[in-house]
Amino acid sequence: MPAYLIANVTSYAAARRAARGLVEPTRLVVLEFPSMEQARRWYDSEDYRGPKALRMKCTVTDAIFVEGA
Repeated sequence: MPAYLIANVTSYAAARRAARGLVEPTRLVVLEFPSMEQARRWYDSEDYRGPKALRMKCTVTDAIFVEGA
């Protein structure tokens, strides 16, 4: 059964470059994986460790894993 990582991401960097006012752009990100096991394995993988650290420094992210069809 496929699994999805669904994340709502707000970027600090983009908010700081606003020309006027406070801009807090958000993005909805959906990643599809063949299974929940593979989704969690990717999230905790060594390959994603660097990008995850950068994301955590530059954004606020609310994320969930969901199994679906």
